[in-house]
Amino acid sequence: MTIKFEFRPGQPTKFSAETTEKIIEGVEKVLVLGQVAAWAQITRQTLYNWLNQGKEDIGKGLWSEHAQFFYKVKGKQCEEVAKLQLHIRNAIPNWQSQAWLLERCFREDFGADAGIINDLLEKCTKLESDFKKMNERGL
Repeated sequence: MTIKFEFRPGQPTKFSAETTEKIIEGVEKVLVLGQVAAWAQITRQTLYNWLNQGKEDIGKGLWSEHAQFFYKVKGKQCEEVAKLQLHIRNAIPNWQSQAWLLERCFREDFGADAGIINDLLEKCTKLESDFKKMNERGL
């Protein structure tokens, strides 16, 4: 699947086919998004902004280039998680290092405090939504 890019006036964006492919490749090699961003020569915040934009677009039912990018990154992350889990299940001699990697890279799913983190994320999302509603009402 190829991501289509459209021309936009203003400052050129680093969001390009070359950069996004480098990020997808980086997820496979490095897995940690902060390191992937550095490897692709963008900031961590830029990468997260692109992913958040994709997630927002998906929520709005839009199939934008950011939405496609979001799915590609998340899909590649899922593939890499599956590989690590397979290695752990097959009890390779150093499975602990791969379990550690899962805990560190995907703390909300594999960390010891995963339940607490997910609960806090839900509460923050609710608070953010309530705050937006209050702003819209002028409160």
